[in-house]
Amino acid sequence: MRPDISTRLSILCQGILLAIALLASVNSYATTVQDVDHEVITIWSQGVRLEGDIYKPKGLAADAKLPGILLVHGWGGTKQHLQNRYGPQFAELGFIVLAFDYKGWGKSDGPLLLYEPLPQIEETGDVSVNAKHIRKIVNPLSMLEDARAALHYLVGEPQVIANNIGIWGTSLGGGIALVTAAKDDRIKAYVDQIGAVNFKANLEMITDKMSQRWETQQARGNISPYPGPEAVITPALKGFPDWIAMKRYDPFSYVEKLNVPTLIIDAEEEELFARDKNGMVLHAAIKDRLETKYVTYPGKHYDMYAGEQYEHALADAQQWFVKYLKGSEAGPLLYKTHCALCHSNPAVRAPTFSALKGMSQSKVLFAMTEGKMKDQASALSDEQREALARYLTAGVEDPRAWEATADCGSAYKAPQEMTALVGGWGLGNKNLRYQPAKLAGMNAEDLPNLDLAWAQGFPGTTEMRSQPVVTEDSLYIGVQDTNTVYAFDLDSGCLQWTHRGVAPIRSALSFGRMPDTDQPILFYGDVGGNVNVISAADGTTLWSVSMGLTDAMVTGTPVLQDDSLYVPLSTSEIGKTFRATYECCKAHGGVSALDLRTGKILWTYETTAPAQLVGENSVGTPLWGPSGAPVWTTPAIDTKRNLLYIGTGENYSHPATATSDAIIALDLDSGKPVWTYQALADDVYTMACRSYMGFPDGPSCPENYGPDFDFGASVIIATDKNGKDILLAGQKSGDVYALDPDNKGAVIWHKKLSDGTPVGGIHWGMSVIGDKVFVPIADPDWPIVGWKYQSMSGLVALDITSGEQAWRHKASRGCDIDLTAFNDTTKTHTETWPACHFLYGFSGAAVGIDGAVLAGALNGKLNAFSTKDGALLWQFDTNRSFDTLNGVKAHGGALDNASTVAAGGRLIVQSGYSYINQMPGNVLLVFKLKSTE
Repeated sequence: MRPDISTRLSILCQGILLAIALLASVNSYATTVQDVDHEVITIWSQGVRLEGDIYKPKGLAADAKLPGILLVHGWGGTKQHLQNRYGPQFAELGFIVLAFDYKGWGKSDGPLLLYEPLPQIEETGDVSVNAKHIRKIVNPLSMLEDARAALHYLVGEPQVIANNIGIWGTSLGGGIALVTAAKDDRIKAYVDQIGAVNFKANLEMITDKMSQRWETQQARGNISPYPGPEAVITPALKGFPDWIAMKRYDPFSYVEKLNVPTLIIDAEEEELFARDKNGMVLHAAIKDRLETKYVTYPGKHYDMYAGEQYEHALADAQQWFVKYLKGSEAGPLLYKTHCALCHSNPAVRAPTFSALKGMSQSKVLFAMTEGKMKDQASALSDEQREALARYLTAGVEDPRAWEATADCGSAYKAPQEMTALVGGWGLGNKNLRYQPAKLAGMNAEDLPNLDLAWAQGFPGTTEMRSQPVVTEDSLYIGVQDTNTVYAFDLDSGCLQWTHRGVAPIRSALSFGRMPDTDQPILFYGDVGGNVNVISAADGTTLWSVSMGLTDAMVTGTPVLQDDSLYVPLSTSEIGKTFRATYECCKAHGGVSALDLRTGKILWTYETTAPAQLVGENSVGTPLWGPSGAPVWTTPAIDTKRNLLYIGTGENYSHPATATSDAIIALDLDSGKPVWTYQALADDVYTMACRSYMGFPDGPSCPENYGPDFDFGASVIIATDKNGKDILLAGQKSGDVYALDPDNKGAVIWHKKLSDGTPVGGIHWGMSVIGDKVFVPIADPDWPIVGWKYQSMSGLVALDITSGEQAWRHKASRGCDIDLTAFNDTTKTHTETWPACHFLYGFSGAAVGIDGAVLAGALNGKLNAFSTKDGALLWQFDTNRSFDTLNGVKAHGGALDNASTVAAGGRLIVQSGYSYINQMPGNVLLVFKLKSTE
């Protein structure tokens, strides 16, 4: 197609205008693709294969549904140019994004031009032809068909909400996106970036007569049916423009049919598609009838693809799609800016984005205002924190709506007498975690006769971590995510009363009686570092006291002895050390003694001296120390020696202290230390330390950091076969120590059972039954590079007197991971509850009954092993959905922390623990022995 000289000259200026201008191909982009899932797909458009890219949020659950976004680039652009600067950036905000190559461009096929007639055949068949593969034709009419085909592909994606699509077009693609949006009511939001939306105004030099003449010549074969090099009027023009198709292309004629919120982004010095003929005209045409916004940024056309202009334009588009496809403008961007560094980073041991999305709004808000994320959220306003919490918890059921329907009503009468069958974490102040038959109401032989009696689900909950109190009539349980203690009728499962706490419940519940009045009470510690005492009869608050230490929280369970409550104090500060600008570290652990009547603090022991300024990190942030040595464990009370025993964690910063990774004996009356046994010196560690997993360390990681081998399992006071008291302590290093309480904690015996990891080794707790201690091992199959490591997860029985191994159950996965839904680098699943989970070790605390030790696994399976030889006696898989009494959707997950207790012929199981890529869950299960009547 070669016009005469005068026509060529008249077109020349406009041709230059269209030249590189119509391209959206900015090959200089060199940013890193975001951490999202990417899939290459095939789209069919008018019988031609197109190649596309789909981007999804990392690890998106198979049953998740998200809005979609279709990206439409310009003349000469390809999907490759969108993979660094647009596709992932939209996907990481919770969209499924599709980009594609037009016919004959990038990695898509083009049409074929046949040079000779096809054979005359009456039926379809294979023929051999002489043909030419057509590439790089710029035909906006064909591009419209390609965009339409891509839209159909996107809405057919199973995880896409088919009637909730956004479309983004740039340059020539701006007009193509306009037409597509106007013609399809599944599109709910449109963004035009420096777009040629009024294309006829850019082709005024090409008259109707010229176009008609060319069409006549083309129909008669006088010019090529597909434009080639002769169609190019300037060497700067990429590809071969189909001027006939361009003349017929009129996107602005569809403006009156456009009926979706429209964002228009222009360059202030736009030199290619004049603002007064494109963006401004579009805005004027729709501003009185549609939700629209017109914004400009300094610079020319191509300045919009780089630097600050790009950042601003991208942020505008992101906000627009979030607002009109998700109903919240601020939340996703706040998450990306303030949260994603940790919660979307598989190298960081923090709750994942998907775990956050299952939490209640109250829990997320508390974390930002009073809890462990308070420092990270300090730069946000109250409105921003609320917007972020709304975004993260969108779609979560009202966590309290079910309470009215489950109420016992007038059927509930507070019992006159209460006898606790399960009264605290250790099942007694020696922390044996053993239930004799008279309290458990069962033994090993009864386990196969258990039936699921009832279940309750808790909306907005991802972790079931607070061990319940069980009396003869009632079950009392704390639910962290809703700050609530629930009292259930043990037999029927109806709800007797609720108690709203001041902060998320962290410790186990415990039972006691108030001095002087003998009033039955419950007490617990929370994330805010408070101790709470409430009435066991109706849940009313008797008192609540803050422990006062910096960043304190109560993870171990307070223990009652006589009229005093002994409270272990850990700290949430370690969760702040991901940030290079955080001044690490000032918090430390301790123990406080409180008067049970009033909550008055009688004494406090602190594990380190107050922190002092000791230097700065690699980016100039001040460093403080000593710090750390938190007390995660529930104290053991030794009334014979008037001592209290605790285990401590690692130091957070230098200088290291002699009180970290230690067993410490304190005087019950004064809190003064009597002796200390330190198992591992110089263990200084924060959660910024990640090189042991092959990831780079953050600036808040201390030099020469340790392996984080603290004591998370409570000290046990046991008696050997000679009648001598010994202390048993399990460490995350995989070591078990027997210490002499009469010789300042001297080691009687020591047994190493695994190589250990920061999440166990020995994690939450051991159990003593008869003459054996039963030790759960959590070891994940992590590729640790910092020390010699081999996963040895399972359960080990040791002789209390000698430390000799009686038997060992070596845990195994026992199934094949679905590798199509698993990231082998980060060891994470894209499914929330895969049938075969990567994690399968025994992290939670064991509990014993006569003849059996119960150990829950991270794959959701509850196991009962013979105390005699380790044979598997019974197993129940909680990784499934459950029908619940309260009608709440419930699913089990990982069994961790304190998952199981036995009481009154019932087995009570809490399933779900979302920490560090474990399976979340929200279900309480109550099993009962089958009736023998």
